[in-house]
Amino acid sequence: MTKPLDEDFRAVGYTGAARDHPMNAMALVMLAAWNNVEVGQLTPAMRYHPNPAVKAAWERVAEAARDYLERAAGVPLPRTGIDGMSETREPNWQKAVFTHEDSEVGHLYYFAPQDRHTGPYRTQRHVTAIIDIAADGTLAGVELIDDMPPLSPPPGDGQ
Repeated sequence: MTKPLDEDFRAVGYTGAARDHPMNAMALVMLAAWNNVEVGQLTPAMRYHPNPAVKAAWERVAEAARDYLERAAGVPLPRTGIDGMSETREPNWQKAVFTHEDSEVGHLYYFAPQDRHTGPYRTQRHVTAIIDIAADGTLAGVELIDDMPPLSPPPGDGQ
C-alpha cells in the first residue's frame, strides 16, 4: 500500500500530520465496521488517525471492548499492548502444545496454550473442528463449529 500524500489526507479532512498516527489492526477493523465496508476498501489516508487525541480515544474504546470480551470469555486475551497486533509489529505468539491419541472413537487431539488456566472451567463444549496443519507439521489454525447458543456474559459484568 502506498503512503498517502498531503492531498490524500486533505481529501478525507485530515492534515499531513496524520501521517504520524497510523492505525493498528484493531482500529482498522473497527473503522471499517463503523463505515460498513471491508478493511481493504479503506483509502490509504483513512488508515491514519487525524491526531493524537483521536488515536487515544480509539485506544480507550479498543481496551474497553477487550476488557468486556475477557470478562465474557472468562480468560485473558492475548496482548501485544493496548492495540493488539499492528502492521509494523509481530503478533504476540503464545507457545502451545498438543497431544494425539488413537482411540476407539477415532483420533483424539488436545490443544492448549503452554501457560493455560487450570480448571474448574466455566464451560466445556463439544464441537466439530477443522484443523489446519502446515507443511512443516505445525498448527496453522483451528476452526470450531458449534451449534450451541453463544455463551452469555459471566455474572457480575453489568448485564
